[in-house]
Order: sequence, then C-alpha cells, then structure tokens
Amino acid sequence: MNEFWQKFGKSLLLPISTIAVAGIFLGLAAALQNGAIVGETFVSFVTVQSFIGFIRRLSGLVFGNLPLFFALSIAVGLAKDEKPTAAFSAVLGFLILHLTLNYILALNGYTAATTSVDALMGQGMSQVEAIIANARYETVLGYFTLRMNVFGGILVGLVISQLHNRFYTIQLPSA
Repeated sequence: MNEFWQKFGKSLLLPISTIAVAGIFLGLAAALQNGAIVGETFVSFVTVQSFIGFIRRLSGLVFGNLPLFFALSIAVGLAKDEKPTAAFSAVLGFLILHLTLNYILALNGYTAATTSVDALMGQGMSQVEAIIANARYETVLGYFTLRMNVFGGILVGLVISQLHNRFYTIQLPSA
C-alpha cells in the first residue's frame, strides 16, 4: 500500500508543477496588462500587449485542461509498463467519461440551453438558485457534462491505470 501512495504522489507532481509555472506566467501577464501597475503607456503598445495576451491564453490553456492532465499523469505514473499505451488509454477514458455523461444528461433533458441561468429562472427558480444549479455543469472538450474538475481526471487516471496494469499483457488471437 505504501508503494501505491508513493507512486500516486509522484504521478501528481507533473500536473502540479505545471500549475505552478502556468500560475507564474498568468500572474505576470495579468500584471503587465494592468495599466494601474505598469502605466497606460506600456498598455498602449499593441504588439507587446498582443504577445502578453498570448502568454495569458497559454496559461489559461493549462488551467482549463487540468482534469485531462491529471488523468494522463496518474495513468502514466501508475502504469507498470507500456506507459505510452496507458497515456493513450487515459485520454480515451477521459473522453469516454464525458461523452457518457453528456449522453445521459441529454437523455434526461439536460443540455446547455435547458440548464442556462435564464432557462432555469424561466422555470421558476430564483437567480441564486439558478446560478447554483447552472454551476453543476460545464463543457469539457466540446461535451456538455457534469462539472467534475480535477476529481474527474484523478478518477479516470486511477481507473485506467488499474485496467491497464491488469490487461496490457493480454494477447488476442490472430484474426
């Protein structure tokens, strides 16, 4: 059990270190685009501000895809062998999770349109209740799904690593 927790902890280091680097760049970019901090003259340099805005978007990319990064990192970190296959399986598992949730939500009438704040208020909810209900959902890689954040990525990584370690040596018969 101790070995599992050590491997699990090591597998979390990659996305956490990515968060740290992205956070530094995001903070610096936000400061360099704030006229109250750097002055309006610096903010008026269009080319420089465009580059800084790009850096800010790159940092946002990291934060926006953290669940996928955690799924990948945990699956690779806990895989005994064939780590590239585990990484591919983690991405596939992450997509399958959100596609499945999207399908189940759609079967029950939950879509981005039906769970918007305006639609929920139209059904009689107060604004606060509608905002809270709307916060349960998000769009992940194009799929309207439940908001699971990093927990979803960790869950997928753990399940995929267990499945991978159990079945990666199976030889299927030749067709």
